[in-house]
Amino acid sequence: NIQREDLNPIEEAIAYKTLSEKLNLKITDISARVGKNRSTISNLIRLLQLPDSVQDLIKNGRISEGHARPLLSLADRKKIEQLAYQIAEKGLTARQVEDLVSNLTEERSSAPEKKKPRKDVNIVELENKFRRKYSMKIEIGHNQSSGKGKMTIAYPNLEAMEKILNALGL
Repeated sequence: NIQREDLNPIEEAIAYKTLSEKLNLKITDISARVGKNRSTISNLIRLLQLPDSVQDLIKNGRISEGHARPLLSLADRKKIEQLAYQIAEKGLTARQVEDLVSNLTEERSSAPEKKKPRKDVNIVELENKFRRKYSMKIEIGHNQSSGKGKMTIAYPNLEAMEKILNALGL
């Protein structure tokens, strides 16, 4: 009985997953049958990926689905559990949880990145001229020190490719 009013999000997610697996239904089929948005059902089912202890917090109403969903973007199950208990204890808002998770994922991905060298202004101008004339994207890679480079032309169809080849005299 999926449409009972007193179902918690985990019970609802289990019911949708069961429908999907036992009746071989796609999420879109389930959404049409129960009158809910496809993304709502997908997001509920995703909650089942959380550790059992976090699912228990949701079942007991200590944290909401909105609190739990951002936790899914974290890979470390221990960290997910720690944050879930912190959310329950401190009464954080869903927005605060989103910000907290965002900060954690930014810290992880803030490894030193190689900066792309800026393209020479003349190269950028050549790319723009080509785009304007042929209505196709071109990427020019040029090595200043060796003088070598590479041109990559993205064409939408064979006719456009022929147009370029004719312009090159081929």
